[in-house]
Amino acid sequence: QPRRVFSAKDAFVRDCAFSPDSSTIYFLSDCGTGTDVWRARRGVKSLAWWENTGFACKRLTGDSESRTNLSVSPDGTMLAWGDCSGNVSVASTNGSLLALLPRDSTTRSYAWHPTSRMIAFAQRDSVANTDVWLARLPDLSLGKGRPVEISRSDCQNVSRHWAWDGSPAFSPDGKLL
Repeated sequence: QPRRVFSAKDAFVRDCAFSPDSSTIYFLSDCGTGTDVWRARRGVKSLAWWENTGFACKRLTGDSESRTNLSVSPDGTMLAWGDCSGNVSVASTNGSLLALLPRDSTTRSYAWHPTSRMIAFAQRDSVANTDVWLARLPDLSLGKGRPVEISRSDCQNVSRHWAWDGSPAFSPDGKLL
């Protein structure tokens, strides 16, 4: 039988994503003033999700930004999301912003590399053609409390042709994009 994990008046919940070890569910909740990232954990860890009746939910962000397309990195240490302006942010699993991919209102999709050290994303190039770009995530501890801004010059355009390219995905071993 399904269990309600999160309940808030007039909240719309979407983009649910389990951590790789299934101990945590991350999700977006929109109560009309922005879309926040939340974390839910089982009340009794030894019981399966559907066997629990209590859950510990915590809001990880609290601002007016509208977020979408939430995902958890394959190693479970980071989150990523897009915003309504087409930008992609990378954060720790406590919601602290770590990195910003090149800002562009046309970014609609992205994918984690299996090692969690790279992100592929679809974005327009200088002639308004959508291409797939690859961003290597730097040592994110270098930001010292501020997010690291990854510039377009730090990314590689891996498709570079006149046809539309989008919705990047990696093979499970990460050798193919």
